[in-house]
Amino acid sequence: MYEYYQQCNARIKSGKVLQMADTLFQLATKKQDAKAQCLAMNLKSDYYYFKGDIDSLLEAKEMVASFARNTPYTQYVFGAWNRVINYYLAQENYPSAIEQVEKYQQEALRLNDAYGIGQGYIKMGNIDSQQRVSELAIEQYKLAIEHFMRTDKEAETYYAYNCIGRCLIDLQRYEEAEENLLHSLKLSPTSYSIKNIYLGLFQLYTLQDNRTLAKADAIKQTLDTLFRHEQLISTSHYNEYHLTSAHYYRKKGIWKKPSHTSTK
Repeated sequence: MYEYYQQCNARIKSGKVLQMADTLFQLATKKQDAKAQCLAMNLKSDYYYFKGDIDSLLEAKEMVASFARNTPYTQYVFGAWNRVINYYLAQENYPSAIEQVEKYQQEALRLNDAYGIGQGYIKMGNIDSQQRVSELAIEQYKLAIEHFMRTDKEAETYYAYNCIGRCLIDLQRYEEAEENLLHSLKLSPTSYSIKNIYLGLFQLYTLQDNRTLAKADAIKQTLDTLFRHEQLISTSHYNEYHLTSAHYYRKKGIWKKPSHTSTK
């Protein structure tokens, strides 16, 4: 089932994944695997998120939440809900994002779900961060870290440390930013999150004076390697990499991009 789940994820932007998700759900039902059932239902919400279909996404969110509430895996109540909030943030629809986060937090407390409670802080921090209210965002991320540490889920703190680092870059508190980003890197569980943290470090070292360009050189080499060996690169990663690279090349006095650094 896990191999089939990976195949579904590889086709997450194709309409074929909807039927594949139903197949996975049926397989999980035969195995009496409630966790796999939740994952199968979440696949549909992921598809609707990438398609930009908010109405179908909201329906899928309610379906998986209703199912997951009656399982030991209540964290999956919040998986599709994360997508809903991210959708509104991408649209800069802050009133709808805040409304969803407030409901999200209430449900997390009602279920006493450690994942949902911590992610509620993070989602509110993301709203503040996107609106450039960096100090308030940092407070929310710190609440998430305190919660996850209190509930013996230190591994979950990597994203909050990364977000704090990004906020501190905006506040030009570069030494603190580096400390948080490096700590996030130490805890990071996936190649996707590692790329995101390295992008933050690349931005950090490029924005400072020329004394940090040597560090920027090393980080850029690492990013080039990561991008070369992975075919799937998110649009946000791709855009941030090239925007930061433009600043990097300007500081280095390189006006024509070297061909060997291509990420395509």
